[in-house]
Amino acid sequence: MDEEIDNFFPSHAHRDHDYRLQSSPSIIEQEDRDIMTRETEEREGERARRDRKKREQERLARAEKGRKRREQGRLEQEQVAQKRLEEQRREQEKVIINFIIRERGSWRVQTPVRVNPRNPSEIGQIARKYTRKDIRTLNTRLQMLSPQECFEAVINDRTHTILLV
Repeated sequence: MDEEIDNFFPSHAHRDHDYRLQSSPSIIEQEDRDIMTRETEEREGERARRDRKKREQERLARAEKGRKRREQGRLEQEQVAQKRLEEQRREQEKVIINFIIRERGSWRVQTPVRVNPRNPSEIGQIARKYTRKDIRTLNTRLQMLSPQECFEAVINDRTHTILLV
């Protein structure tokens, strides 16, 4: 009877061996396939996570690049607006000086000249040009002016007009 029990319950070492032998090849193959499938799924899952992470990083990089481009455009627009305002301010600072010339018994108005009060040399140059032609420069009170003092004199009397006789 002991032999029957031993035959019925083989020893532990024999049991594992017998189990593998008794198992059909399809069960072993299925276990191996299941293991390989799990490993493949894990690898694909890891690859998918890396791909998602990479796509997210690319999306964030594009968004940052777009933000920087918009910021750069905004800064450029502000700079253009600032330059335009500065130019308008400079133009408003400029003083208009009128030249009126006497020719053949009548007064003729020359094109007005815009001058920056900080650099009135252009008025002196124009006055010197007429002085070389023997034309005198006068203020509206008919006081003679030298080319150097023309600008200051017409600004101070607030007429902004130089007479050329």
